[in-house]
Amino acid sequence: MSERNGPGITESHIRAFTATLAIVDEALCEFERWASGHAAKGDMYEEVNDLTPRKRKNLLGGIHAVRESIRNLRDHLGLKPERSSVSHMIWVKCAGYWESLVELESPYLKRYGSLPPDLARKLDAQVTRINRQFRRLSTLVRARESFARTKERDK
Repeated sequence: MSERNGPGITESHIRAFTATLAIVDEALCEFERWASGHAAKGDMYEEVNDLTPRKRKNLLGGIHAVRESIRNLRDHLGLKPERSSVSHMIWVKCAGYWESLVELESPYLKRYGSLPPDLARKLDAQVTRINRQFRRLSTLVRARESFARTKERDK
């Protein structure tokens, strides 16, 4: 137990507070992007930012209030902020979706009914290509990380 955290507060408590408040703050970051007018748009995913200027302003004020409460708790308990590497987050997300992509292959789709063999081969080829390209994204962020470390070491 750390003296700065007060009597009765264990390291397990501190980890619980740190993890939960980091997740809440991560959500606040996303809300903040939306309140600033951001809306993601891809080919199969689109966010429609329907927040009015008044809602955006109110949301930013609410975010500020939550963050102030988080800061107070962080300071009171002596919490250290979580730091997340973007390259690691990309790798984790890629790894998390590999299974979903694999399950689009025809053997897994049989649970919804069989596909005609020619269509199954064509779809499998396209899904395999997407999965390979998606996995490559995680390799790219790892490769850059290694390259940056090697470059730094060579200085």
